[in-house]
Amino acid sequence: MGARNNREAVSENRRQQRGRPREADLDQRILVATLELLARLGYEGTSIAAVAETVGVSKPTIYLRWASKEELITTAVATLARDNPENTTEDVWEALLLEITFFHQAISRKHGMGLIGAMLAQEAARPQLLEQFRQNVAGTRRARIRSVLLRGQAGGQIRQDVDLDVVVNLLIGYFYSAYIGGGGIPEDWPGTCLELIRPGIAAAP
Repeated sequence: MGARNNREAVSENRRQQRGRPREADLDQRILVATLELLARLGYEGTSIAAVAETVGVSKPTIYLRWASKEELITTAVATLARDNPENTTEDVWEALLLEITFFHQAISRKHGMGLIGAMLAQEAARPQLLEQFRQNVAGTRRARIRSVLLRGQAGGQIRQDVDLDVVVNLLIGYFYSAYIGGGGIPEDWPGTCLELIRPGIAAAP
């Protein structure tokens, strides 16, 4: 019955939309609202009705674009994979610092950690959501840092025997540990952590 109502609502909305220009940024506003609600209220608390109310549109407007709440949330999470600008910094250590700074800026955004918590809370019930986050968001970030480390190995600045995955975990792990531990996170932590790790991974002169 609910599915039929949704189809009818979509059909009605399509009839109303004919001959009327589609708002260019509406999809983006819906996805941003979805992420904010997901971070604050979790998966169960995020509903199509809540998203529609936040954006100021009708539920049929959202169902016209996404068939279900899960599809909407999956799409919203995927938008977080948008990369930062290409890192063209030649010096490997400066390039690493830039990547960690990019990570800091992304994770520090409004409700950033709340969104990660919402994804982790769905690990048992909806593992595909967490996997989507791991592949498209965390995986993209890790790949960028790893590529700089590989460049450092190729150029002789970083030891060949270094486990790059361990280094990535060390470089970004500070933020999560400091956040959970409380007490605040210094803005200059990326540089501080890199300077501590650098002697252990740098190739001999």
